[in-house]
Amino acid sequence: MLLRSIGYETDKDILELFGMADEVKADKKSLLDHVGKRLAARVLRSWTEDFVDEDTGEVVSIERNEVILDRDSELTEDSIEMIVDLGVQSIFLQKEDAGGDFSIIYNTLNKDTSNSELEAVQHIYRQLRSTDAPDDETARGIIDKLFFSDKRYDLGEVGRYKINRKLGFPLSITKKVLTKDDIIAIIKYLVQLTNAKAEIDDIDHLSNRRVRTVGEQLYAQFGVGLARMARTIRERMNVRDNEVFTPIDLINARTLSSVINSFLGPPSFHSFWIKPIHFLKLPINVVSPHSGPVV
Repeated sequence: MLLRSIGYETDKDILELFGMADEVKADKKSLLDHVGKRLAARVLRSWTEDFVDEDTGEVVSIERNEVILDRDSELTEDSIEMIVDLGVQSIFLQKEDAGGDFSIIYNTLNKDTSNSELEAVQHIYRQLRSTDAPDDETARGIIDKLFFSDKRYDLGEVGRYKINRKLGFPLSITKKVLTKDDIIAIIKYLVQLTNAKAEIDDIDHLSNRRVRTVGEQLYAQFGVGLARMARTIRERMNVRDNEVFTPIDLINARTLSSVINSFLGPPSFHSFWIKPIHFLKLPINVVSPHSGPVV
């Protein structure tokens, strides 16, 4: 479902990523040569419905999909007739080694209830927010905010360097958000881990950890403060919809200063001092996921 939501909309797109199926031309002669084999991708009947939105009066088009033959269905003479009548261009059949390295992907596909990118993002939105998305753009926007928005997600230069080294990518370290290629490569690496063909990184090993400077952490907290300030400004503008107001009526600097003070306060900021040079004092923060802060 994640792959559908980032643009690999059809079973064909996903199967081709991992080389899990053979594409066969959907004419009767070609299909009869493969009787007895099983489908790797659903055979769908797609159409578009138009209806009038009661609130706006606009005509809205919705794409509909009906599953004619599900995955893992056996190809028979009757099913061949159905496929030919539908007029599809090609179908995908399971390879003989369907239980190979990527069998976990195929098993996941069998449990996937979505048939399009829109259905996938709507399902993800529903799982994350426990409610339906108000519109299609909002549903799609949640995927962008999770992975591809530099305002909400930032790998940092070190994070990009580590991903490049682990996955063998030549991307510039200035690319500080995930890409579609990153996600696909990560899934392939996880499959290798499942099949015991890759090594698990030791999270406690110092080569897999890094020290974040106070400047980096302060930068992140500053962003949190600005986000809260923006939310407060929007709320005040909604309340004073018909009033005349100035920027000073909307902006409260204490929102930002309170976030910075809470971050730098002694109870929450555990630090020690390193003195590489007698006149240089650099406070840094070290945290272990198992042992907690190291003071």
